[in-house]
Amino acid sequence: MRAKRLRRTAEQPMLPTYELVLDPEEEARATTKTLENIERGSQLMLKCTMAQEHFENLVFRANNVEVGDSNGQSKTVTIDSFSRIHTGMYECGATRKKDGKYHSRQMRVKQKRDNNSNLPPCSSDDDGFCGMNGICLMDGSRKICHCDDGYMGETCDKVLMAAYDGMQIKQFNSEPFRPLLFGLLTLFFLALTFSL
Repeated sequence: MRAKRLRRTAEQPMLPTYELVLDPEEEARATTKTLENIERGSQLMLKCTMAQEHFENLVFRANNVEVGDSNGQSKTVTIDSFSRIHTGMYECGATRKKDGKYHSRQMRVKQKRDNNSNLPPCSSDDDGFCGMNGICLMDGSRKICHCDDGYMGETCDKVLMAAYDGMQIKQFNSEPFRPLLFGLLTLFFLALTFSL
């Protein structure tokens, strides 16, 4: 299960919307470990949705506190100016009617770090320090990475959820690793054969 980003209708303001959807066919406690780096001051909506024919007793929690305006099938939180008080774990949950099992999905929301643009760039020798997904900056003698949207980590090597409106996740190219994988599998099966 993953969070979806939706577009609003013309009569509602166009706010980025992140939705957790409960699906009766999926595992009851599958956790969405999607991270969103939301900029301070941003407007957005967080939404929790269930299929009424399959679920009842919908709850939407932010850091274990119930939140959201309900329309029966979903609960929505509108954030006019995102700040640290809006960060944390959001959980969407409901009881499945056919067996009484509680189903939930979770999304951790984080605030985007401010750009350290006043720091000088790393030397050209350190070009690959942040990989293809960030730029290297010097903080005294320490190298730090300022990651592109959609990436995080000390060297910008962890992928976040792709923004729905156009950001493309750079796909891992497995082509150069096929010979290595084939060789490792061959060695594994040879070792297995000779051990019997």
